[in-house]
Amino acid sequence: MSPSSGLVPRRRASGLVSEELDGETLLYVEASHKAFCLNAPAARVWKSIDGARDVETIARSAELEPALVATTLREM
Repeated sequence: MSPSSGLVPRRRASGLVSEELDGETLLYVEASHKAFCLNAPAARVWKSIDGARDVETIARSAELEPALVATTLREM
């Protein structure tokens, strides 16, 4: 995925628990019983995902480089 791919990411509609703690975001996927800890930049990307914003727009709102946002979304 390139930063200019036009991808508009969406969060899962259900089965995911999100909790903020000390500047990080903890995610728990109920179906797989897996937990993930997002660092501050990844947490900003997570908060910006709304199903309407593309990678470039997320990068601007999260104040991050588009390439970093694209990499973060790939890893998510």
